[in-house]
Amino acid sequence: MASHSKNSSAFVGAVKRLAESDAVQKAATGAIASVAATAAKYGGKKATGRRGKKDARIKAQNLARQIGGKYSDDTVLGGELRYVVWKRDRPVATFPPFAGGTSEAELAACPELQDFNLSLLKEPPAKS
Repeated sequence: MASHSKNSSAFVGAVKRLAESDAVQKAATGAIASVAATAAKYGGKKATGRRGKKDARIKAQNLARQIGGKYSDDTVLGGELRYVVWKRDRPVATFPPFAGGTSEAELAACPELQDFNLSLLKEPPAKS
């Protein structure tokens, strides 16, 4: 039993020295940085995208409710999917904002919205 304990403590000592070595510290730091960069690039972007889409939907629903209008979701505008708020069958705002048209007149002039299928418009859900 004493031999086993002596071998174990020698092994533990060797592992501690190895973990404290500069080469292992540098390798661990590099691996952590690589994992963090990958997570930020893919995981963070995906999470931010979902959160951004949810925020845009909530803003569109709130504005539609506020002005007594409707909204459309996943509306292609400027090559991106957006939420568009409508009042009396005319677009009034987009979420996220669309740089190609911020006023109602500019939005109405957008080719993607001129012949929009109004049956796709949704009533905003009641605020709970």
